Amino acid sequence: MTKNSTQHVELYSDFEREVIERLTSIEVKLDADYRALHGNGKPGLLDRVNKLENSLYAGGFLYRTIVSFIAWFVALAVAIYAAVKN
Repeated sequence: MTKNSTQHVELYSDFEREVIERLTSIEVKLDADYRALHGNGKPGLLDRVNKLENSLYAGGFLYRTIVSFIAWFVALAVAIYAAVKN
């Protein structure tokens, strides 16, 4: 082997080590994020979001019902006012 080819092999080896180190750190971070999202033996963030969404949908029906009654009474009041004024 010549000096240039030996130097090239060492650089490639350093490059491989650096890539493996970076991939390992990325894998550790992804594992921590996965545990936070899905929980590590307890409910994770995704479970909490699902519970919040379900409570919003249940409360949404009540909210829409109340708003529709208020709108109906406002429309009735406007109609009565218009009928009385004319």
